[in-house]
Amino acid sequence: MRECVDQLGDSEDIQWVKREMRRHIAELRSQMDPREQEQRDAAIAQQFLGSDLYQMCSVLYSYLSIGREIDTHAIIEAAWRDSKTVALPRCTPKSHEMRWYVVSSYEGLIQSSFGVWEPDPQTMGELVLPVELLRPQSHLAVIPGLMFDIYGYRLGYGGGFYDTFLGTFCGVSVGLAAKAQMVSSLAKINLLEPHDLPVDYIATESAFCPAV
Repeated sequence: MRECVDQLGDSEDIQWVKREMRRHIAELRSQMDPREQEQRDAAIAQQFLGSDLYQMCSVLYSYLSIGREIDTHAIIEAAWRDSKTVALPRCTPKSHEMRWYVVSSYEGLIQSSFGVWEPDPQTMGELVLPVELLRPQSHLAVIPGLMFDIYGYRLGYGGGFYDTFLGTFCGVSVGLAAKAQMVSSLAKINLLEPHDLPVDYIATESAFCPAV
C-alpha cells in the first residue's frame, strides 16, 4: 500500500487517485491470509474493547462488517454481553444519510443492494440521534475506512454516508484500522477533500490513540 502511495503525485485528479487507491487496497485485502486477518482483527477488537471510551459508553453505533473489512462482530457481541445499546445503520442512497436502529441480535437483518446486512425498518425501532448530549462520551461510534491518517481523516468507500453522519454526530468516533492502513497525512498524497471529516480516535492492532 505504501509503495502505491509513494507513486501518486499531488497534481493527479483526486477522484482518479481515490479510485486507484480503493482498487489497490481491495487487491491487497484479497491477498491477505485469512488466519492473519483473523488475528489482526481480534487484536484491533481487543484494543477497542479495552479502552476507557468503550467502558464508559452506553450506546454503541457500529457498522456490521462483511468480506475483508475490519471485523466488528466481536465488538458488537461484547457490547450485547455488556448490556450496552447497539445501533446498526441503514443507508438511504439518495440522501447519503444513515438511519440507526437498535439491534439486539443478528436476526431480522436484511441484505441491501450494497451487499451489507442492515436493520429492517419494518421490524426494528429507529434510534433517533440526539442533537445534544450531556455526556458525549456515552455515545460511541465505530467508523470503517480503507485508509486513515494520524489526524483521523479517512479514505472511505466513496458513498459519503459516514462523512454525512460525522457532520451531525455529537458523540465520540473511533476508526478501526490495521497498521498497514495508516499513513501520516492523506492531504499530502492528494486523498483529502473539503467535505471529509476526521474521527476522534483510531484503534489499531497495537494501540488505541486520539487523532492528532
